Amino acid sequence: MDMKRADIGLLLSLDVLLDEQHVSRAANRLNLSQSAMSSQLARLREWFGDPLLIPSGNGRGMVLTPRAEALQAPLRAALQSLNSAITANAFDPQHDARTFTIAANDNAFSALVRPLAQAVLREAPGIRLRCIAPDYANMAPRMERGDVDLYLGAARMVAPSLKQRLLLRDDFCVARRHDDPAPMDMAVYTSRPHVLISPAGQFSSIIDDALANLQQQRRVAMTVATYTQAASMVASSDAVATLPSAFLRSLGFSLRIDPLPFALDAFDYAMAWHPRVHDDPAHRWLRERLLAGLHDGPGA
Repeated sequence: MDMKRADIGLLLSLDVLLDEQHVSRAANRLNLSQSAMSSQLARLREWFGDPLLIPSGNGRGMVLTPRAEALQAPLRAALQSLNSAITANAFDPQHDARTFTIAANDNAFSALVRPLAQAVLREAPGIRLRCIAPDYANMAPRMERGDVDLYLGAARMVAPSLKQRLLLRDDFCVARRHDDPAPMDMAVYTSRPHVLISPAGQFSSIIDDALANLQQQRRVAMTVATYTQAASMVASSDAVATLPSAFLRSLGFSLRIDPLPFALDAFDYAMAWHPRVHDDPAHRWLRERLLAGLHDGPGA
C-alpha cells in the first residue's frame, strides 16, 4: 500500500463504513448516494488489497475482515487527532460554517434550545443547528462518533461516560382546557382521562409510580410522542396532562395550569457532551452561548 495515494475523504468514509458495517447507513451518515458509497468501498478494497467488509451470512449488513478489524481503532484515533490538530484555535463564530447537532425533545427545545438558537443567529450567521430527537440508549456512542454534539434534557438520562452541567430545575404541573371550572384536587386528577407523553407508546410513567405509593391510580387514555401534542390535546378536550412548568410557560396558547395535587420531586435539565470535545474551541463556544442565553432569557 502506497501512502502517497492516501485520500482523507476515503479514510473518513472507511471509518464510517467500519462503524456502520452497512453501505446504505454509511452513505446516509455521509450524505452520499449508495452508488457513490459503493464506489468508494471498491477503491478502498483496491488500495488495501483486502475486501475489508463482506456480506453477512444472515443477509443483514456486512462483517469486517481481520484486516478491517485491525484498522478500525488506529484509524479512528488518527482521524480524531488530525481533526483536533486542524481545528485547534481556529474557531471564529463570525466566519465558521459548521453544523452542530443537538439532541433534545420538544420540552427541552422550548426551555433550552430556543435561547441558544437566538444567540447563534445573532453571533454566527454561517453556523447551522440540527435538532434531532434524543436516542437515549445510543447517546454516548453517537457522541463518540461525532453524530451528536450536545444533549439537552433531563439530567437523569445522561450516561456516566459523558460530561454534563446542570442548567435548570423544574417541576410538573397539571394542564387542561383553559375554561375548565373544576378545582384541581386528587379526586378530579384521578377521575379525568390523562394524555401521557411516551414516544414508545407506554401507558405508565413515574407519575403512576408516585400515585401507586399513595394508593391512587389514574386512567391514561392516550399516549402521544411529544409534549406539544399533549398540550394541544388537552386544550380541546376534558383530558388533562402532567407537563413541565417551563414548557407550559413557553406555549403560545392558553391552558389552565394548576399545581399537582400531590408531592412529586422536581427534576433537573442538563447539557451533556462527550469528553473528546471538552476542550474544542467551537464546542466550548456553543456551551458558553447556551449558558449566556439562559442567563439573558426572560426567566433569568
